[in-house]
Amino acid sequence: MKRIHLKSSNGTKNVTETKKPKVIDFFSDHFCKNLEDALSEKVNAGAESSKKTLKSDLFEDCNVTVNSTAASHIHCTNPSKIYDLDELNLNPKILQNFLNHNKDVTEEQKELYQIIGRYMDLCLISDRKDYLPLLSLHVVNHLTRTRDAIIESNAKLEKQSKSGESTDEKLVEECRDQGLARPKPLLSLHVVNHLTRTRDTIIESNAKLEKQSKSGESTDEKIVEECRDQGLARPKVLFITSMKKYAYEFVHALADVTFAEKDKRTIMNSQRFEDEFGDTGYVPPSKRNEDFRELMSGNIDDCFRLGIQYAKKALKLYQKFSEADVLVCSPLGLRMIVGEEGEAEREVDFLASIEIVIVDKTNQILMQNWEHLQHILDEANGMPSKLEVDISRVRHWSLQNLGKIYRQTLIFSEFNFTELHALYASACKNYAGGVFIVKSPEPILDMIEKPLIQEFHRFDCDIPKYQSDLRFEYFTKNILPSLEHGTLIFVSSYFDFIRLRNYMKKEGGVFIVKNPEPVLDMIEKPLIQEFHRFDCDIPKYQSDLRFEYFTKNILPSLEHGTLIFVSSYFDFIRLRNYMKKEGESFVQLHEYAKDKKIARARGMFYQRRKKLIVMTERFYYFKRYFIKNVASLVFYQLPVNAKFFIELVNDSSPEGRLESKVIFSKYDFFRMQNIFGNEQAKQLIKSEKKFHALVSE
Repeated sequence: MKRIHLKSSNGTKNVTETKKPKVIDFFSDHFCKNLEDALSEKVNAGAESSKKTLKSDLFEDCNVTVNSTAASHIHCTNPSKIYDLDELNLNPKILQNFLNHNKDVTEEQKELYQIIGRYMDLCLISDRKDYLPLLSLHVVNHLTRTRDAIIESNAKLEKQSKSGESTDEKLVEECRDQGLARPKPLLSLHVVNHLTRTRDTIIESNAKLEKQSKSGESTDEKIVEECRDQGLARPKVLFITSMKKYAYEFVHALADVTFAEKDKRTIMNSQRFEDEFGDTGYVPPSKRNEDFRELMSGNIDDCFRLGIQYAKKALKLYQKFSEADVLVCSPLGLRMIVGEEGEAEREVDFLASIEIVIVDKTNQILMQNWEHLQHILDEANGMPSKLEVDISRVRHWSLQNLGKIYRQTLIFSEFNFTELHALYASACKNYAGGVFIVKSPEPILDMIEKPLIQEFHRFDCDIPKYQSDLRFEYFTKNILPSLEHGTLIFVSSYFDFIRLRNYMKKEGGVFIVKNPEPVLDMIEKPLIQEFHRFDCDIPKYQSDLRFEYFTKNILPSLEHGTLIFVSSYFDFIRLRNYMKKEGESFVQLHEYAKDKKIARARGMFYQRRKKLIVMTERFYYFKRYFIKNVASLVFYQLPVNAKFFIELVNDSSPEGRLESKVIFSKYDFFRMQNIFGNEQAKQLIKSEKKFHALVSE
């Protein structure tokens, strides 16, 4: 019994049933099973877990490790047992759309889907880029299945209600489908499949319940239990990536799998999405390396979050997270609202029922802020603070706070690194187990063009957390004393760099950091530059002390036409809230502001309808707008990029000399050095006087 693929007149594949194939339903096998308490405790504790190397023809030139748990036997978790795509109970329409856009599905893609489709965890370390469509299919199919299950459950409960019979406990269990809060090609296949399955499950449960209600009969508990097929919140899929250009590709991959070629694509807020996530046209200079030009071309914004609601005939972008099915975010963008435990305004309940987490471009995220990613994954699948839905529709394992061991986590990286293994160990707790795939790296020594003597020095370390200490000890005792003039020391970790730098300063070692050239000669305006230093001995208090100094000594004396430049977004939020509370006349420019609000703020400041304008460094970095009618400047903290200081000074339009104020502490030395030079920065930092003025013609 099998399904035959026929070619249509336009050359695409059509799915035509001649004989019914054997169907494997991993969606139901994984999410519709309640683990016994003893078994779930073993999975949580890591008891009876094991790992083995997979020896098969799968993933040629790769090292494949399969991790099993005490519950991995619940359904078929052997990825070497191959099923065709039409044997995996995928929504026929979604599968057809996938085949239309991916006419030549490779064996490698099929092999990868043997893991993804089984709802196992996955960490793939490879430079391959063909997984996006499959993931989209998987996710949309998953959501459709969930929706259909709810519709079916509603019908069951409705039928039971009309029959007048007492509630059937078994039916209640089957109908648990609701939450506690309102609810690339390979990747797109998986995502769309998951969305579709989720949606279909919900629709099916709703139909059962509605039918039961109309019958006028008492609720059958059996029907109610059958309709338990939802989680703790509506969002089911979390896609994390490093830049907007990759989020753009993922959303379009979702659309490819969702809509047939002949159908009209209904995507709400599509123009706004194109404007904010589309290609910016930026390309780095040709003198840069090709890999850098590819990485940094296009829309490289790393702070974003997008909620997508999946409807039967539409994708609705920019939905509230509590009403979205798919969340597309960068680590920074999501961390901004997740915040820290104990914060009053943090939002985290929408992460309570994430069933699929996809972390893409993980090696790029390592270069951004790794801690943000770790924090987000730690917060996912917790219990929400408020219960706002019908508990009888929630799956038992969700109510038992077992979401982390049912969640599928998929991680993709171009490179292998230690932090990635630690992330896999801490975040991937799926009871179905997981697969870790590492493509064997190509040797690169043939690319070296110079005669080379390469020494290797190994230090012993049995406990990972001590490796930084032991590496430092080995280097300072065995390597540093013998180094000669002209040696470059490459340090991967910034924290190791700080430690080594401080040691070499203390020991009188010689190491070179090129002193930046002062940029004051580039100033074209007559300038009165005031320097206001505040004392701070403990780094973590500098934000508080800077704020206190500004609000007491600077803000009260500011006049119309003053631009306040704030380097940190968090300092900006604090300052903005204070100025609102105090009734200050000001407008704001920050990186998350919409274009209309930006234009309005600039206009009001230009027309002198507002006294002050407050701008963040990230806004200026991404926008570089010329702010008209600036009469004076205040640098709440100097910019990291010295050119920003020069540009803001030169673009000002005072009636006479420009007045500029800089607030600084000893921890701003490098920012001061970049602009005013090494000697002047030292004098300002070490001077007994806290106030200085510099007058230039």
